[in-house]
Amino acid sequence: MKAATLPAALLACLAAGAAGAACPDRSPGVDVAVGIRPAIPFVDFDRHGVARGLAIDMWQIAERELRARGLIGSTEFVLCPSIRDQGEALASGGLDVVISPLTITAARMESYAFSQQYLSSGLTVMQRDSGAIDFRHAAGVVVDTVTQPGVVRAVLGFLALNLVVALLFRWALRAEGKGLEAEMGPFAATTAYVIEAVTRTIGLKGVSSTFRRAAGRILEIFLAVVGTALSATAFGVLTSAFVGAIGARTALPIEDVVRMRVAVLAGSTAEDFLHDTARRLGDRAGLRCGAAPAPATAQGPLCLLTPTWAEAADLLAAGTVDVVLGDWVALSYLARLDRYAGRFTVQPRTYVSEAYGWGITPHRPALRDGIDRILIDEMRQPEWRARIEGALGAGAIRPE
Repeated sequence: MKAATLPAALLACLAAGAAGAACPDRSPGVDVAVGIRPAIPFVDFDRHGVARGLAIDMWQIAERELRARGLIGSTEFVLCPSIRDQGEALASGGLDVVISPLTITAARMESYAFSQQYLSSGLTVMQRDSGAIDFRHAAGVVVDTVTQPGVVRAVLGFLALNLVVALLFRWALRAEGKGLEAEMGPFAATTAYVIEAVTRTIGLKGVSSTFRRAAGRILEIFLAVVGTALSATAFGVLTSAFVGAIGARTALPIEDVVRMRVAVLAGSTAEDFLHDTARRLGDRAGLRCGAAPAPATAQGPLCLLTPTWAEAADLLAAGTVDVVLGDWVALSYLARLDRYAGRFTVQPRTYVSEAYGWGITPHRPALRDGIDRILIDEMRQPEWRARIEGALGAGAIRPE
């Protein structure tokens, strides 16, 4: 395998890709041309311009096996930053494999083949983290908590406990000669007993001097303990809800996204999905797409196309766009990087599910079969999940 080119050549290739140039030709005598593009953490380049990342590691494993089985000869990385150009090169045979992240779609499969799926993802949005409390999110957490079957039973039990406590208070106050019926009437007295029971069982009242008899004081002490426990539990639920809601956002409908300033990866399924949504809405959003940066005179909804997810994240950080619409795995990884940590929020729910696979030229079916067998064997190994999550982060195997 020939090493990737140096940084200066990489920048030149990126500029050519942005200008719409086709993928470079493979070197003479190379058997398998492997298409790559910068897409951290799948493909990145160190300061010497050498390719690295999860996709590179996976390909090196597959390459060893393919060569050992006599299925391939010499190989070479070919830098081709444009997803569309990669697809055209696969269809024509200019590239044999594309290992940078590609999602499997029916439209793409009409032009070239795909390997076995090796990762699940989906389309979602990344937004700036405001740090404010999303009260709708907090209320949703509280509602979800109290509507759980066990919680409902606990609430019913709490209400039953208060009825019993109200009766005990009625008995204890009468024993002290402090019954309320003579002063307030039966209905008002019963209401007062219930209110007293509730305030004590939720911890709003502690031990007082109301009772002189031992039975009454024991009842007060018991209720003080119960009230402290219940109030602590309720406070814990509310604290968790509001702490979790700091910087959180309710799910953003895709219909709202097309009316915002949004960055997407050029040639990606995110771009197609954005256009499809706009058409479904009758193009009422007036969506316009163009290469970043945004025109100085741009107003209203806007779609900015970038060659990498990192550049889309930079536009979001600079306030040029409101959201980045893209791949859950890629955006979640970017949000965890040191330069973005604490600044972005990635919506956990995806609009559509997608599957990752390697693009393979249709002219080499034996190569595809060999890659499929190797990927399947690798995914059956116990360390497969650890390798993926080690590169992409915990939970990267399956978004919500």
